[in-house]
Amino acid sequence: TAFLGFSLIDVLATLGIPDRHDLAPRSQKFFEYYIDPAPDCPNGTEEPFTLLIRFSALDRSTEVSFQNY
Repeated sequence: TAFLGFSLIDVLATLGIPDRHDLAPRSQKFFEYYIDPAPDCPNGTEEPFTLLIRFSALDRSTEVSFQNY
């Protein structure tokens, strides 16, 4: 996918601040960007389509996936 191998800084410069972010063990980070309106938005969907990007401890994207919660 397009963002695989990107640095955290490059993703932030391209997509902006994520809608959600989480820290995981071993200094991994997860960025989540809503493609559909979030549940708390007007006209938001209960299960929005999202882009999920996982970063390694070296701040390189190691996994890019699309999810529907």
